[in-house]
Parts: sequence; C-alpha cells; structure tokens
Amino acid sequence: MEDIREIMKNDLKRIGIDLDKDNRYQYTSFNPEDMRRKSPYGEFIFADERGYHYIYYGWRESEHVDETFDHVDDLLYYIYRIKAFSIASYEAGRYSLEHPDCDWLAVMHSRVLEILKALGEKYYLRRLKEIEEEQLQEKRYNEAARGKQ
Repeated sequence: MEDIREIMKNDLKRIGIDLDKDNRYQYTSFNPEDMRRKSPYGEFIFADERGYHYIYYGWRESEHVDETFDHVDDLLYYIYRIKAFSIASYEAGRYSLEHPDCDWLAVMHSRVLEILKALGEKYYLRRLKEIEEEQLQEKRYNEAARGKQ
C-alpha cells in the first residue's frame, strides 16, 4: 500500500500547507494504532487489507465520519474536497465582508475548483464532472416538477 502521508504531504505543499508544521493538522494521525488509544477527537487516515480509511471524530459525539475506499485516489479526493471546501469557505467569508454585494457562494465554489486544480488535475476534473451531474439532476427535477418529462 502506498504511503498516504507522503502523498498528502507532497500534494498539500502545492497549496502552501506543510503537513508537519500546520496546526490545523495536529490532530491528523496516519497510524492505525492511535485509534486503539481512543483519542477523544481527530482525523485518522490509514490503509489496511480492507482498503483505505478516513475516520473523523469531532468535538461532539455526533460528529463522526467513517469512510472506506478501494483506491487511494478516492480517499485523497474525499479528503482534498473537505480541505478545499474548508479553505474556500473561510476565504469567501472574509471576501464577502470586504465586498458585501458579492455572491460569496460563487466565490467559494470557484476557489474550491482552484484548490483542487492545484492539488491535481484529476481532482479538478472529477469535481467538474460532479457539478455537471448535479446540474443535470437539478434540471431533471425542475422539469419533472413543471410536468415536462
């Protein structure tokens, strides 16, 4: 299995994040043994014979995510989308304070795509495809609601 930490470390450097020094990632563990210590919260990323795992425990008990992927690219895309959204929503919020008439959602979604493109063309293209599928689904829903099938 590929070393997920090294892949992430190299990819995240492209958007200015040093995985070793950035405090936002101090609760990220790439060691499945840490799970057995029952850490109260954090992000756990590891691979075993069942696949690639992303497990997150938030500050509240209700914040829990447990995802398993067959391919490392699927795991990385999942994580990078979360990170890109987090960064982009923060930046869009700050931008909207300075430009109150702007469409901050458009700014945020545009920034998510920029970040994913910087992380890798395949992540950018995958998100574009998802957006296209979401738009088609919305169009079908709207047409069905108007009685045009």
